[in-house]
Amino acid sequence: MNISDYFARVLQAPLKNIQWSWGAENDHAVFLRSWIPEYDGRRVYVLGDRDDYGSPGYGERIQHIESIRSGKPGYVILLEPVDPTAEKWTIKRFEEKVYPITSFEQQADEWFALLAAGVDVAIANGFDPEAELKNLLKCKAAEVIEKAAKAWKLIAVNGNEAVFKHPTKLLRLIVNIDTGEYRRV
Repeated sequence: MNISDYFARVLQAPLKNIQWSWGAENDHAVFLRSWIPEYDGRRVYVLGDRDDYGSPGYGERIQHIESIRSGKPGYVILLEPVDPTAEKWTIKRFEEKVYPITSFEQQADEWFALLAAGVDVAIANGFDPEAELKNLLKCKAAEVIEKAAKAWKLIAVNGNEAVFKHPTKLLRLIVNIDTGEYRRV
């Protein structure tokens, strides 16, 4: 699963543009993309002189920060670059958990998000997997859902799809709750 699919299917916050968006938000929260090499274990760089001011992602990032500063819960998804020494980073992998933003700190012209310990995405979106699973066991594909829940963790319900996470791999099982058809991504 790539980062765009992760934002859309798991975070339930589709990126406005997969080329330039630096984050996204939904009704519950704001999710910012940041890089592992810019995280010191306490805070992570989110905006400033290192960025392209002309990028549409820059303006969008300012809006996301303002949403968080206005009270909407904010989270960071940490991305690992393929080559941290390269001039422009590309994504090698991303972490499965999200890090709650507790506050922002400004240093000169740079903004940093102070982060709490990572939490499961379901928590960030106000998702109650146990209650959702009980509801899903009443649907047409209850047998498939029940079997999936024995080995996979339910992390989201998007429309007519139940999204499960593999316990050890970056792999998703998506089950159609009407037909029972499933696919792994």
